[in-house]
Order: sequence, then C-alpha cells, then structure tokens
Amino acid sequence: MESLDSHDDNTRETAAHLQRARCNLCGDKRSKLIVRGTDRLGRLKNEFSVVSCLSCGTWRLDPAPTASLMTELYPENYEPYSVATPGYDPVITGFTHRLRRRYVEWVSQGRRSLWTLPALSALPVLMARLFSRTDYGRFNPLAFEGEGRRVLDVGCASGDLMDFFRAHGWTTIGVEWNKSAVDIARSKGHTVTQGRFPDDSKEIGKWSPYFAVVISNVLEHLENPFLALKEAWDLMEPGGYMLIWTPVNDGFLQKHFTRHWYNLDIPRHFHLFSRKGLSTLLKQCGFEVLATWPATSVRAVLRTFGTYARSRGHFGLAKFLEESRVARFISSPIVRLADLMRKGDIVIVLARKPKPMGHRHAPK
Repeated sequence: MESLDSHDDNTRETAAHLQRARCNLCGDKRSKLIVRGTDRLGRLKNEFSVVSCLSCGTWRLDPAPTASLMTELYPENYEPYSVATPGYDPVITGFTHRLRRRYVEWVSQGRRSLWTLPALSALPVLMARLFSRTDYGRFNPLAFEGEGRRVLDVGCASGDLMDFFRAHGWTTIGVEWNKSAVDIARSKGHTVTQGRFPDDSKEIGKWSPYFAVVISNVLEHLENPFLALKEAWDLMEPGGYMLIWTPVNDGFLQKHFTRHWYNLDIPRHFHLFSRKGLSTLLKQCGFEVLATWPATSVRAVLRTFGTYARSRGHFGLAKFLEESRVARFISSPIVRLADLMRKGDIVIVLARKPKPMGHRHAPK
C-alpha cells in the first residue's frame, strides 16, 4: 500500500497521527484497496484508503487516525450530538413493550416451535414475531420494562437513547468522549463518564454488572471493536444482552455507489463488517447471536444519492433528495424492500452473554 501524500504542512502534520492496522476480525494484514476518499466534513485534508481484508472481507481504514485526532474527527457541531431520537407515545409503548419482552423471551429460549407451545402461549408469541418485523418493533428490541436493571450505552452522545431506556424503568449509565455531549446527558439526570471505550472503562465498571450493553452506531467508529466487545462481555452479567446498530458493507448502495456511500463516512468509520463478519466477531467474543433485523436509514440512502447527484453537477436534485419530505415518502418503501431482500445498509443485532450450563434465561 503506498503512503499517504503530504501536500502541505497541515497534511504532513496529520500524517504523523496515522497508524497501520491489521484486520480486527481475523488478524490478517493483507488487504486490497476498495476506495480512496477525503473527509466529507472537510476537517482533515488527507486522502484516506479504505481496504478490504483478503481473508475475511472486513473493511478498515489503513492507515487509520490515532486518538490524538479525535477533536478533528468529531467537532462540537458533529451531527449525532444534536439529532434527537423520535418521541414515544406512552399508550403505544405500554402495549408494544410487552410484545418486545415476549419476543426476546422466545429467542432467548431457543426459538421453540409454535406447534410445541400451549395454545394460550402460542398466539402471543406469534404476535410478537410479527411485531418484530415492523419498524417500530425493530427500533429497540429491549424497549420493555427494565425494572431498575442497569443498561450501559457506549458512545451515548447527549443521552437521547438513554432517555428512552429510562422511560421504561432502566437505570442508565453511559460513556462518551465529547464533553459538551456528556454535559447535556448529565443535565438530563443520566450517569455518564467522559472517556473512550474500552480505554476508559474503569469508571463505568463501578456500576457493573450490566443487564444490557447498547452500542448504537458506534462499533464502526472504534479503533478495536474486538477489544471493545470483550470489555463489554466482562462488564455484563451472565444472561445479559448486547444490542448493536451498525452499517454493513454487503448492501446494494456500497456495491454500486461506494465512493459516494454515506455510511462509508471516511475517516470516522474505522471498520465496516459484513453481516456474516459481524456475527463471527460477536461469537469470537463469546456472545450468542439471537436475532438480526435490517434497519437501513432512509435519510442515509437519500444522502448517498444526493452526494452522487452533486458530484455530477445536479445540485438542485441533490438538495431535493436530501431535504424533501416527498423524497423521503417515495423512497421509504423502496428502502424497506431492500432491507427485506437483505441488501440494505444497516443491521440491528441482539446477542446474549450465555449463562453457565444448566441455566436458562429470559427477562423477568
């Protein structure tokens, strides 16, 4: 792999804060080039290389920025720090959390055939299975009554997701490196440690073990996802749940619009796994994968097409795609169809830290 070019003093300074990496999934250093690109936020001037591991197909930045560039990678106006999650209807929530709980119980107990269940139990499980396929159902499969259980949100930003968990009775603890986001989350009453995961996990270890660990749109940003998941494993109680949202590299858009693919997000996304690769990584860390859902963002898809249109000089079309509600309405069923065909860009994975042999687990 050829070295990064240094065109000016700023680029040369940045190049000093880059490091070579081996594959986080299989450890192989061999790779092939997928694409070169620059920071879409314009913070770093270097051209970065995204490569694919020759052994397992995992994508990674090589070389990747070191921790010393965190402030440049994630400025104070970084969008996820200010984008709030949707509101929640307490009436709907009161009903749907029972369906989520029933579904999680079912997958935790080995997905028993409905034909083997008593009639009075089979119908609620069937309803829960159907509900799990809906947008509302797959948004957060752990959105049932927490009854005081502790949940750790890794990369919690300003605490929007923790708001949702707390509304369901969970005790919320978060870790986030950005001070402004930490201050906002703390102002909401959440317990948040400022630091990077897993490097600064000693403080959050005070409240372990956790019944659930959530890594929402964060795994792809971590320098070493394997070490992060192993640390999460150590912080969890046996039978506890791991919940992950992350982009995957085997969808339709990355195949046909790689350079303009919004979820590529050079240079903030250090790793992008395939669906199979993500499951393999979790299993390597000891987790049992219980369920996966497609959850592609309509906004991210439209931004991909908008970036492509802008690169061709179609600025009006790009603005329409990225800002119009009409475009969102038209594209939503198409995006859901792509998810149904397993060609979407984002997945949600529910995994579990198994209990010792002889114990079975389900939410109480």
